[in-house]
Amino acid sequence: MNEQMREVVGDQNQLSPVDRLRQSFQSTRTSRRIPRGARPAAAVALLNVVKDCTRKNDTETWCKLLGFASVALKQPDKFSKGKENLTSLVKDDILRPVTAQSPTINKGKPSKPADEDAALRKRVEGKLNEGDISGAVRTLVSEDSIAPRTAEVLEALRLKHPPEQDVTSFPPEPESDVAVPPVLPHEISQAIISFPNGSGGGPDGLRLQHLKDLTNGLTDVASNELSEALAGLMTIMLSGKVPADICPFLYGASLTALKEKDDGIRPIAVGSTLRRIAGKIVSKRFMLSMGELLRPKQVGYGTRGGAEVAVHAARFFVSSNTKDCQVLLKLDFKNAFNTVYRDRHLSEVRETLPDYYAFAHQLYRHPSNLFFGEKLLSSARGVQQGDPLGPSFFCLVTRRLSKSLVSPFNCWYLDDATIGGDTASVLEDFETVKDQCASLGLELNLSKCECFVFGGVKRDQLKTKICVRSTCPEMVFLTDASLTLLGAPVLPPAITPVLEEKTGHARLMTSRLTKLAAHQALFLLKNCLSLPKILYVLRCSATWTFPELLQEFDGVLRRSFAQISNINMSDDVWKQATLAVGKGGLGIRRAEQIALPAYLASIYSARRLVSGMVADFDVDDLCADELASWSVQSGTESPIAALRGVQRVWSQPLADRCFVEILETSSVLDKARMLAVSAKQPPFFPE
Repeated sequence: MNEQMREVVGDQNQLSPVDRLRQSFQSTRTSRRIPRGARPAAAVALLNVVKDCTRKNDTETWCKLLGFASVALKQPDKFSKGKENLTSLVKDDILRPVTAQSPTINKGKPSKPADEDAALRKRVEGKLNEGDISGAVRTLVSEDSIAPRTAEVLEALRLKHPPEQDVTSFPPEPESDVAVPPVLPHEISQAIISFPNGSGGGPDGLRLQHLKDLTNGLTDVASNELSEALAGLMTIMLSGKVPADICPFLYGASLTALKEKDDGIRPIAVGSTLRRIAGKIVSKRFMLSMGELLRPKQVGYGTRGGAEVAVHAARFFVSSNTKDCQVLLKLDFKNAFNTVYRDRHLSEVRETLPDYYAFAHQLYRHPSNLFFGEKLLSSARGVQQGDPLGPSFFCLVTRRLSKSLVSPFNCWYLDDATIGGDTASVLEDFETVKDQCASLGLELNLSKCECFVFGGVKRDQLKTKICVRSTCPEMVFLTDASLTLLGAPVLPPAITPVLEEKTGHARLMTSRLTKLAAHQALFLLKNCLSLPKILYVLRCSATWTFPELLQEFDGVLRRSFAQISNINMSDDVWKQATLAVGKGGLGIRRAEQIALPAYLASIYSARRLVSGMVADFDVDDLCADELASWSVQSGTESPIAALRGVQRVWSQPLADRCFVEILETSSVLDKARMLAVSAKQPPFFPE
């Protein structure tokens, strides 16, 4: 296998197009952005290559397209930097024929900065400059590091990507006369914009940001022409008509190994930009219908707020079934997305999504390449990491299994399955999953499966635990304080440890903000490391009943803001800072103030789906205490039923009341200032 990735030597002009493509994929490093002055030339060059590929659709033209970025948009080496501006360098590279030479393979090791804080600051600033806010946060808080490309790491990656099963039963080849709905230019534009800034470029080096620069940063005519050409190319891909020898490259991925805190290896695969755009277009086309097909058992794909739905449903099931002894079982699968059999999910796609079977067949019928530097791994099982179609294909594979279970509570969020009911039905379903998952390529991770026994009397609970333990000795038993689902507490005793953990993470993350410039630190604190880090928990559980813990979390934010701004804030100053910007604040919202509105909005938005999963779910009766408390805090009546699923409807009255309270205690000068900054129209100053 490794011999396929040996360095190709000899006269570059004598190499076959596939050999040149293979060599360029070994270490493609491209510029993160296309300089504005070079974009018109780059757009014309890429447009010509795409048109040529669409017209001929042969190996040579596809190799030119996949090799375009590695030649025309390659990252300048250290000898070129400073001698000529980047725009000129890119223009020169664009004029170079794509097939003239393969890019120089850089085998040098990057120098390690002496100051780790300075290096971290530089990486975070780079992400922020790209507009990759999520990437900046990950860079700031991550404790993982890139693992070296050693034989041990390579072997660990191979174990994460198992070979194809010995016996396969792939469905037949797709029919050649099946017409795929053509891709339209606006679908291309929408797909490109939908990807986050800073998205990686895959093995061919073409980044989403390159296409954003070329389709959104030029004149409408140039953008439309490129979008139309890409639409024609995508139609060929969706029709499954890409040359067979190109598929392992086009549908392959570059592989990076991250070293985790426990010394484990976590693979990060980045597929080609063209493949991800095609997957995004297809996924958007059938997401709504797929969600309807999968519900109510599977809420991980095509269901908005599916995780919150699962948590609310599980909580109601546990709290409303306390008369007799019951069991809630959480199932965990080993490396599920990388091990599911491809013949099974292709069969499901052929039956369920016949229009896109040809595309899926080219994606997954044969192994694709994973490029780990100069080494090559084979991806022969599972759905590829980062593939927009991966979650939907996985849900299709497990759809029949999830619907075959008999327990009264049966909820799946992608590969996280939760079943609940009496002991007999749950254990029957447990055996069903064990028996059927092997035929799907899945394997239960028994040491990570968790069981919660509740209801009835203590003696019955003890008998149930013994029965479960005899069936699965490795089973982990949970208590009220340790029962969580998808990262959210299910019962009130579990709220305390979850909030304490969130507060600890907030302390760690905010402590690293001091390594950044003040304006960058404040931006990340406000938009990423404050309320967004805890909002999911606030929406999923009744954290508003634990004000002391919420105040502790808010205190971490307050101290961090004081350190960043170098201000010793009074309570009144901090209270104003937590107002919205339009009300004269900084928009650093307090968790204590948002907790109740977030929970009410979440449970009302999920009520229809929860009612389809558990019986007798009456949200108005269930939230009577919450509604009464909100009315007292806001001084108003509850919103109309149609708007109760919108968080702003619940939070705005509380924010308005806070604003009024600040005005009532402010001096005349401070009151005038706050009224001026909160006015919808600019204040009038007579001459």
